[in-house]
Amino acid sequence: AATRYDTRKQMVLQEANAIGTVYLRTDFLPEPQRAEARDALVRYAALRAQGVRTLLQPASLAETAALQDQLWGIAAKARATKARRTR
Repeated sequence: AATRYDTRKQMVLQEANAIGTVYLRTDFLPEPQRAEARDALVRYAALRAQGVRTLLQPASLAETAALQDQLWGIAAKARATKARRTR
């Protein structure tokens, strides 16, 4: 049981660090993508903090996937905008 606890604790810590890193990297995005990404990350972190039982419900899984898709979309839009500016 102790090994499972330690593994779970490590996974939660890794995810928290990843979310924090992504939040800091939003500084590189132009507005309005920066604000949009930060809002999505705050909602994502709040969802993830609800616990495993909540996260495994179909509605939570769908919301998690939608937020991840939204974040990828923001990144793609920012990259396309940057590519147009450098031409």
